[in-house]
Order: sequence, then C-alpha cells, then structure tokens
Amino acid sequence: SSDLFKELFMLNLKEWCLICALAMLPTVFIKRLSILAWLSMLAVVAVFIIAFILLGFTLGDSNSWTLDKIPSFNINTFPVSLGIIMFSYCGHTVFPGIEGSMQKPMKYKSVTHRAFISVTAVKFLVGLFCCLTFGSNTKSIVIINLSLSYGSILSKIATVLVIINIYFSYPLNMFVVSGTLDIILLPKFPLCYNHKRYNYLWVLFTRTFLVLSTLGIAVAVPHFGLLMSIFGSLFGACITMIFPCLFHLQLKWNKLTWYKKVCEMLIVLFGIVAGTLGLSYSSIALKNALH
Repeated sequence: SSDLFKELFMLNLKEWCLICALAMLPTVFIKRLSILAWLSMLAVVAVFIIAFILLGFTLGDSNSWTLDKIPSFNINTFPVSLGIIMFSYCGHTVFPGIEGSMQKPMKYKSVTHRAFISVTAVKFLVGLFCCLTFGSNTKSIVIINLSLSYGSILSKIATVLVIINIYFSYPLNMFVVSGTLDIILLPKFPLCYNHKRYNYLWVLFTRTFLVLSTLGIAVAVPHFGLLMSIFGSLFGACITMIFPCLFHLQLKWNKLTWYKKVCEMLIVLFGIVAGTLGLSYSSIALKNALH
C-alpha cells in the first residue's frame, strides 16, 4: 500500500499498518462460510493473475536467460527458504471446514490432489523463471523486481493484486482462529454463547483483539519473509507433516502396510529436522536483521 500510494500520502510504515488493520477489521465479523469461500476465491484469482504476470514478463526476457544466473546452493539460507516453503503449504487448518461445506465431499481428495499439484507447478515455474531473469537480485517479494526493472504500471497492477489477495484471504484464516478461540474460551463465559445476551460483546472483543494482535506482530517484526519462515518452521512443519502422519498412524496402524508406515515415519522425521533447522536459522537471521 505504501508503494502504491506514496505519491498521494506521506505516511510511515506503522501508519500504513494501522490503516490496513482498520480496513481488515470488518471482514473478521463475517460468520457465513459461503461468503468467506467467495472472498477466498477472489484471493486465489488474484494470486494466479500475479503468477501469470510474472511468468509473462520473465518469458518475455527469456533471451537473457543463462544457468549461471541461478544462485548457488547456500546451506546457511536453505533452512530459511524451507521454512517459507512449508508456510506456503500451511492451509490444513481450513481444510476440514472446506470439506464439510462441499456439496460433493466425496470429491475432496481429488480436488486437493489437483490443487496441490497445480500450486506446486506454478510456484516452481515462477521461482525458476524469476531466478533465470533476475539472478541473485531476485527479491523475497518478487513483484519488487518488476518495479525495479519494468516501469511503474506493471508493478502497480501486481501490487493491487497482492493487496486484493491479502485482504480477501485474511477473513478465512481469522475465521479458523476465532472459531478455535470460541471453542477453547467461550465455555467459560456462558452468557456470551450464541443467541445469548452478551454474545455481541464477545465477538466484538475477540475479533478486534485478533486483528490488533496481527497488527502488533506486523509492526514489531517488519521482516515478512523471515517471519513466514519462523511460522512455517514452527507451525507449518507440525500442521503439514508431523501431526497428520502421527494421527494417521495412530488411527490406522493395523490397516497400513509396512512400507506406508515407514514412509509416514520418514515424513515425520523430515518434518522434525526441517522445522528445527528452519526455526534455528530463521531466528538467527531475524535477530541479525533487527540489529
């Protein structure tokens, strides 16, 4: 937002964060999952348009591609990148709600398989093409490279699409968090149950608190890539690899073949190692960045 409107408003980063938080606040009060699904669809469409813009721009510059532009493997930064990758796949918290709201739940497995395959393909192509185009100058937020190398119109379009993606994907994530908060804490306040007298106060306080919490994190840690890596290493590894396999082994142990058991145990081990390394290296990098 600050890059998009810097010619109109002279505001610092904290002031922009506050404005964005106020803009996000009304969305966390949406309770209908059908509405949230349509908002999330807009966010997904925005992401795919951004990907097509990046792919189109980089393909247009393919004449300058050389393999030596791809940065060499760096063991010190790889765990940080791994944490970011795990964070980007950390959508498992909303999957049960999505499956439960589908008109044809029996197609859930095929839909998720296609979604993961297509998302992985797009991420791989965008990462590869951007590295071949920008080389070691590739930014963690790659649309910045558009601003540096190709005028202002294309970068502004991409920035608007990023804002749309964040704005419309935020409500669904907060819906999961607020729902979990209701399950844990609401039984201690019976007067705040649904359709009770003080339910509106509970909703107003908890949803506002969640938005202010995200605002506090954004202001305190203005390094989005490193913050993603920390969350990905800590929560992403648990949600995407460790817990699903452990629960599946616990529930289906007698029905699984030996090679499936070994495979899932290896996934758990990989998740523990990757999460530990990612958290350690990301924390060190964040400490250095803040100082």
